[in-house]
Amino acid sequence: QTQEVSVTVEAMAENAQAGIDFLGATFFFNDSIILTPTEIILSDIDVLDTEGNHATLNGLLTHRYFKNLDYRIDINCQNFKALNTTAKDNDLFYGTAYATGNAVITGTDAHTNIVVDATTEKNTKLIVPIGASVATENSFITFVSHDTTPDVKTEIDPFAQPLADKDSELKLNLMVNVTPNAEVQIYVDPKSGDVLKATGDGDIRIEYNDKTEDFKMYGSYEIEQ
Repeated sequence: QTQEVSVTVEAMAENAQAGIDFLGATFFFNDSIILTPTEIILSDIDVLDTEGNHATLNGLLTHRYFKNLDYRIDINCQNFKALNTTAKDNDLFYGTAYATGNAVITGTDAHTNIVVDATTEKNTKLIVPIGASVATENSFITFVSHDTTPDVKTEIDPFAQPLADKDSELKLNLMVNVTPNAEVQIYVDPKSGDVLKATGDGDIRIEYNDKTEDFKMYGSYEIEQ
C-alpha cells in the first residue's frame, strides 16, 4: 500500500521565465514560490518584461500531482511591454504595446481565458490589417469630417456583440483605452499599401476565440492626426 506524503516547500525560482505566446509577451522573475502536493502559490511576485519594466503577479494553481491543472493569475502592471508580435505571429492584429492596467488569466489543462483591461503608454504601435475584402463585407469603419476641426472619427463595429462562451483552447478579451501616445495603423488593403496611420483617443475591445477563429473588434476611436 502506497502512502501519500504531504509536504509544503517554499522554493526560490531563479531566472524563471514565462510567457503568453499569443501576445508575444515574455516575463522574467526571481522570487519565492510555495509548492504543496495540490497547489502552487505565487504571492506578490515582481516580474520584469524584456526591457526591465515591472509588474506584480499573484496566482494560485491547483493540481493533483501536476495533473488536472486549474489556475488563476492576476497581473498588475505599469508601462509594461504586453504585446510584441509581427504579422507572422498573428495576422489579425500585431505590433508592440506598452500598457498600464491589469490582466486576469484563468484556465485548466485544456483551456485558457485571458482578460486584459489596460491603457496604452508611449512607444505603442498597433497594426490592424483588415484587408479590402473585410472592409467591403463589413462596414465597420466610417470616416466623419468636421467643418470646425480636421479630426476624423473612426468607429469600429460599435454594435457587435461579445463572443458567446464557447468551448475553446484560448479565449482572449482585450479592453484597451487607446491614448494619443499610441500609433494605430489600419491596413485597408495590404497589397496596394493603403494604410491609415493615426493617433487619437478611444476605447477598443478585441475578442478572439482560437478554436472557432472568431475575431471581433469594436468600440470607437477619434483620430487627432
